[in-house]
Amino acid sequence: MSVIAPTQNGLAMNVIAKKSLTEEAGIRAESSLQQKARILKGRNVGVTDVGGSSGDLVRFVLSEAGFSEENVNLVQIPSNAGLLSALKEGKVDAIASLSPTTDKAVVEGFGFPLVVPMRGDLPTKFGAEDFAYVVMMSNDKWVETDPDKAVKFLRAHQRALDLAEKNPPKAKAAFYQYVSSLGAGNEVGKRVQDAAFQANVDGIPSEIVPKRKPVQDSLEFFGIADKTSAKDIINLKPAKKAMAG
Repeated sequence: MSVIAPTQNGLAMNVIAKKSLTEEAGIRAESSLQQKARILKGRNVGVTDVGGSSGDLVRFVLSEAGFSEENVNLVQIPSNAGLLSALKEGKVDAIASLSPTTDKAVVEGFGFPLVVPMRGDLPTKFGAEDFAYVVMMSNDKWVETDPDKAVKFLRAHQRALDLAEKNPPKAKAAFYQYVSSLGAGNEVGKRVQDAAFQANVDGIPSEIVPKRKPVQDSLEFFGIADKTSAKDIINLKPAKKAMAG
Protein backbone atom coordinates (compact mmCIF):
# COMPACT_ATOMS: atom_id res chain seq x y z
CA MET A 1 0.00 0.00 0.00
CA SER A 2 1.24 3.49 -0.85
CA VAL A 3 0.14 7.08 -0.39
CA ILE A 4 -0.88 8.43 -3.81
CA ALA A 5 -2.54 11.78 -2.92
CA PRO A 6 -3.40 14.09 -0.01
CA THR A 7 -7.06 14.72 0.86
CA GLN A 8 -7.02 16.80 4.05
CA ASN A 9 -4.05 18.72 5.40
CA GLY A 10 -3.76 20.01 8.94
CA LEU A 11 -4.76 18.16 12.09
CA ALA A 12 -8.54 18.48 11.64
CA MET A 13 -9.44 17.20 15.10
CA ASN A 14 -10.37 19.38 18.05
CA VAL A 15 -10.80 19.30 21.81
CA ILE A 16 -14.13 20.81 22.84
CA ALA A 17 -14.83 21.60 26.49
CA LYS A 18 -18.08 22.33 28.27
CA LYS A 19 -18.76 26.01 27.75
CA SER A 20 -19.67 26.47 31.42
CA LEU A 21 -16.30 25.01 32.44
CA THR A 22 -14.28 27.40 30.28
CA GLU A 23 -16.36 30.39 31.33
CA GLU A 24 -15.78 29.57 34.99
CA ALA A 25 -12.03 29.26 34.40
CA GLY A 26 -11.85 32.41 32.24
CA ILE A 27 -10.49 30.50 29.25
CA ARG A 28 -10.54 32.21 25.86
CA ALA A 29 -9.38 31.21 22.39
CA GLU A 30 -6.13 33.13 22.90
CA SER A 31 -5.35 31.53 26.29
CA SER A 32 -2.11 29.54 26.41
CA LEU A 33 -2.06 25.81 25.79
CA GLN A 34 -0.95 25.31 29.40
CA GLN A 35 -3.99 27.22 30.67
CA LYS A 36 -6.30 25.22 28.45
CA ALA A 37 -4.80 21.88 29.40
CA ARG A 38 -4.91 22.76 33.10
CA ILE A 39 -8.70 22.84 33.16
CA LEU A 40 -8.73 19.23 31.93
CA LYS A 41 -6.83 17.96 34.97
CA GLY A 42 -8.96 15.55 36.96
CA ARG A 43 -11.73 15.74 34.34
CA ASN A 44 -13.48 13.19 32.15
CA VAL A 45 -12.60 13.58 28.48
CA GLY A 46 -14.65 11.64 25.91
CA VAL A 47 -12.86 10.12 22.92
CA THR A 48 -14.02 7.72 20.22
CA ASP A 49 -10.95 5.54 20.71
CA VAL A 50 -8.65 5.77 23.73
CA GLY A 51 -5.84 4.13 21.76
CA GLY A 52 -6.61 5.93 18.50
CA SER A 53 -6.24 9.42 17.06
CA SER A 54 -8.70 11.17 19.40
CA GLY A 55 -6.89 9.72 22.41
CA ASP A 56 -3.56 10.63 20.78
CA LEU A 57 -4.65 14.26 20.47
CA VAL A 58 -5.56 14.53 24.16
CA ARG A 59 -2.27 12.90 25.17
CA PHE A 60 -0.32 15.24 22.90
CA VAL A 61 -2.05 18.34 24.27
CA LEU A 62 -1.31 17.23 27.83
CA SER A 63 2.31 16.43 26.96
CA GLU A 64 2.87 19.80 25.26
CA ALA A 65 1.50 21.51 28.36
CA GLY A 66 3.75 19.52 30.69
CA PHE A 67 1.08 17.12 31.99
CA SER A 68 0.57 13.38 31.57
CA GLU A 69 -2.27 11.12 30.52
CA GLU A 70 -2.77 10.20 34.17
CA ASN A 71 -3.99 13.76 34.81
CA VAL A 72 -7.28 13.06 33.00
CA ASN A 73 -9.77 10.23 32.72
CA LEU A 74 -10.19 9.22 29.07
CA VAL A 75 -13.69 7.87 28.48
CA GLN A 76 -14.23 5.78 25.36
CA ILE A 77 -17.49 6.65 23.60
CA PRO A 78 -17.46 4.97 20.16
CA SER A 79 -20.01 7.18 18.38
CA ASN A 80 -19.98 10.90 17.62
CA ALA A 81 -23.63 11.17 18.60
CA GLY A 82 -22.70 9.62 21.94
CA LEU A 83 -19.88 12.11 22.42
CA LEU A 84 -22.19 15.07 21.83
CA SER A 85 -24.84 13.69 24.14
CA ALA A 86 -22.31 13.01 26.91
CA LEU A 87 -20.89 16.53 26.68
CA LYS A 88 -24.30 18.19 26.55
CA GLU A 89 -25.58 16.20 29.54
CA GLY A 90 -22.42 16.78 31.58
CA LYS A 91 -21.34 13.13 31.64
CA VAL A 92 -17.94 14.25 30.35
CA ASP A 93 -16.21 17.60 30.70
CA ALA A 94 -14.65 17.66 27.22
CA ILE A 95 -14.49 15.63 24.03
CA ALA A 96 -11.94 15.12 21.27
CA SER A 97 -13.32 14.49 17.79
CA LEU A 98 -13.57 15.65 14.18
CA SER A 99 -15.69 18.15 12.31
CA PRO A 100 -18.63 18.39 12.04
CA THR A 101 -19.11 16.78 15.49
CA THR A 102 -17.04 19.41 17.26
CA ASP A 103 -18.59 22.24 15.24
CA LYS A 104 -22.07 21.08 16.22
CA ALA A 105 -21.21 21.33 19.92
CA VAL A 106 -20.02 24.91 19.42
CA VAL A 107 -22.87 26.00 17.13
CA GLU A 108 -25.48 24.63 19.52
CA GLY A 109 -23.94 26.56 22.39
CA PHE A 110 -22.87 23.90 24.87
CA GLY A 111 -19.28 23.47 23.71
CA PHE A 112 -16.22 25.74 23.62
CA PRO A 113 -13.40 25.14 21.08
CA LEU A 114 -10.63 24.56 23.61
CA VAL A 115 -7.84 23.25 21.36
CA VAL A 116 -8.11 23.71 17.61
CA PRO A 117 -4.91 22.76 15.74
CA MET A 118 -6.08 24.40 12.50
CA ARG A 119 -6.42 27.67 14.47
CA GLY A 120 -2.77 27.48 15.46
CA ASP A 121 -3.20 26.14 18.99
CA LEU A 122 -0.50 23.47 18.51
CA PRO A 123 3.02 23.63 17.03
CA THR A 124 3.26 24.93 13.48
CA LYS A 125 3.74 21.52 11.87
CA PHE A 126 0.10 20.65 12.57
CA GLY A 127 -1.19 23.51 10.41
CA ALA A 128 -2.91 23.28 7.05
CA GLU A 129 0.31 23.30 5.03
CA ASP A 130 2.40 20.99 7.15
CA PHE A 131 0.47 17.93 8.25
CA ALA A 132 -1.02 15.15 6.11
CA TYR A 133 -4.09 14.19 8.14
CA VAL A 134 -6.10 12.30 5.50
CA VAL A 135 -4.46 10.72 2.47
CA MET A 136 -5.49 8.43 -0.35
CA MET A 137 -3.75 5.07 -0.28
CA SER A 138 -3.73 2.48 -3.01
CA ASN A 139 -2.77 -1.12 -3.49
CA ASP A 140 0.55 -1.01 -5.36
CA LYS A 141 -0.50 -3.86 -7.64
CA TRP A 142 -3.57 -1.92 -8.83
CA VAL A 143 -1.46 1.13 -9.71
CA GLU A 144 0.98 -1.04 -11.62
CA THR A 145 -1.55 -3.20 -13.49
CA ASP A 146 -4.10 -0.49 -14.26
CA PRO A 147 -2.16 2.81 -14.36
CA ASP A 148 -4.64 4.53 -16.69
CA LYS A 149 -7.49 4.02 -14.26
CA ALA A 150 -5.34 5.31 -11.40
CA VAL A 151 -4.49 8.42 -13.38
CA LYS A 152 -8.15 9.06 -14.29
CA PHE A 153 -9.12 8.67 -10.63
CA LEU A 154 -6.48 11.18 -9.53
CA ARG A 155 -7.45 13.66 -12.24
CA ALA A 156 -11.01 13.53 -10.93
CA HIS A 157 -9.66 14.19 -7.43
CA GLN A 158 -7.70 17.17 -8.76
CA ARG A 159 -10.87 18.60 -10.31
CA ALA A 160 -12.54 18.36 -6.90
CA LEU A 161 -9.60 20.18 -5.27
CA ASP A 162 -9.75 22.87 -7.97
CA LEU A 163 -13.48 23.34 -7.34
CA ALA A 164 -12.87 23.81 -3.61
CA GLU A 165 -10.27 26.48 -4.36
CA LYS A 166 -12.14 28.34 -7.09
CA ASN A 167 -15.75 27.96 -5.96
CA PRO A 168 -15.95 27.04 -2.25
CA PRO A 169 -19.76 27.43 -1.95
CA LYS A 170 -20.34 25.01 -4.84
CA ALA A 171 -17.84 22.54 -3.39
CA LYS A 172 -19.50 22.74 0.02
CA ALA A 173 -22.95 22.14 -1.46
CA ALA A 174 -21.70 19.14 -3.44
CA PHE A 175 -20.02 17.63 -0.42
CA TYR A 176 -23.01 17.90 1.91
CA GLN A 177 -25.35 16.66 -0.81
CA TYR A 178 -23.21 13.53 -0.90
CA VAL A 179 -23.20 13.26 2.90
CA SER A 180 -27.00 13.48 3.00
CA SER A 181 -27.25 10.74 0.37
CA LEU A 182 -25.64 8.32 2.82
CA GLY A 183 -28.96 8.00 4.63
CA ALA A 184 -30.67 8.88 7.88
CA GLY A 185 -28.41 10.17 10.62
CA ASN A 186 -25.90 11.75 8.22
CA GLU A 187 -27.77 15.01 7.60
CA VAL A 188 -25.98 18.15 8.77
CA GLY A 189 -27.79 21.45 9.45
CA LYS A 190 -26.78 24.53 7.48
CA ARG A 191 -25.21 26.38 10.42
CA VAL A 192 -23.04 23.38 11.21
CA GLN A 193 -22.22 22.92 7.52
CA ASP A 194 -21.01 26.51 7.32
CA ALA A 195 -18.94 26.24 10.51
CA ALA A 196 -17.35 22.91 9.60
CA PHE A 197 -16.50 23.93 6.04
CA GLN A 198 -15.01 27.24 7.17
CA ALA A 199 -12.94 25.46 9.82
CA ASN A 200 -11.43 23.00 7.35
CA VAL A 201 -11.34 24.69 3.94
CA ASP A 202 -7.75 25.91 4.44
CA GLY A 203 -6.70 22.29 4.82
CA ILE A 204 -7.93 21.24 1.38
CA PRO A 205 -4.73 20.68 -0.64
CA SER A 206 -4.16 22.56 -3.88
CA GLU A 207 -2.75 19.59 -5.78
CA ILE A 208 -2.75 15.80 -5.72
CA VAL A 209 1.01 15.24 -5.55
CA PRO A 210 1.84 14.05 -2.00
CA LYS A 211 4.69 15.74 -0.11
CA ARG A 212 7.13 13.89 2.09
CA LYS A 213 7.40 16.18 5.15
CA PRO A 214 3.64 16.42 5.92
CA VAL A 215 3.37 12.63 5.69
CA GLN A 216 6.42 12.16 7.92
CA ASP A 217 5.02 14.56 10.52
CA SER A 218 1.79 12.55 10.51
CA LEU A 219 3.67 9.28 11.03
CA GLU A 220 5.49 10.82 13.99
CA PHE A 221 2.32 12.17 15.60
CA PHE A 222 0.59 8.80 15.39
CA GLY A 223 3.64 7.02 16.80
CA ILE A 224 4.52 4.84 13.83
CA ALA A 225 7.57 6.66 12.44
CA ASP A 226 9.76 3.91 13.89
CA LYS A 227 7.96 1.34 11.71
CA THR A 228 8.01 3.14 8.37
CA SER A 229 8.89 6.46 6.73
CA ALA A 230 7.25 8.81 4.26
CA LYS A 231 9.96 7.97 1.74
CA ASP A 232 8.95 4.31 1.87
CA ILE A 233 5.17 4.71 1.58
CA ILE A 234 4.71 7.53 -0.96
CA ASN A 235 4.26 6.68 -4.64
CA LEU A 236 4.62 9.88 -6.68
CA LYS A 237 4.31 8.34 -10.15
CA PRO A 238 0.52 8.23 -10.65
CA ALA A 239 -0.07 11.79 -9.35
CA LYS A 240 2.78 13.24 -11.41
CA LYS A 241 1.49 11.47 -14.50
CA ALA A 242 -2.02 12.77 -13.83
CA MET A 243 -0.77 16.34 -13.42
CA ALA A 244 1.35 16.11 -16.57
CA GLY A 245 -1.55 15.05 -18.79
